[in-house]
Amino acid sequence: MAELDTRDMQAAASTLGKKLVVVEAATKDDISKAFAHIVEQRGGALVVQTDPFFLGQRDQIVALAAHHTVPAIYYLRNYPVAGGLVSYGTSLSDAMRLVGNYTGRILKGEKPSDLVDKQTSRRNMA
Repeated sequence: MAELDTRDMQAAASTLGKKLVVVEAATKDDISKAFAHIVEQRGGALVVQTDPFFLGQRDQIVALAAHHTVPAIYYLRNYPVAGGLVSYGTSLSDAMRLVGNYTGRILKGEKPSDLVDKQTSRRNMA
């Protein structure tokens, strides 16, 4: 997934005549080094890719982005809740709550095709 996103971002950056700096991290120390590299390269912004490791290091990433004044966009709402700038994703706790609600409704005999909440559908269409 991250590879496809990176490829799309590289294509978009190229179209706009911008340089995309890709940094990778697999440890907490790698994250600190990545931010040092971003600052060294004068990175104008950061997109944090979808990865469970990054979610586990959320507080460190949010703190380093703030410390280095690098605007960052994240894939989950959990990052802005922890102080990050903005996300384009959903709330994991809301998604899990909905899964529980739908599972309960199915176990009580409702058809999956009848699970769409009419009020939610109207809101999403607006």
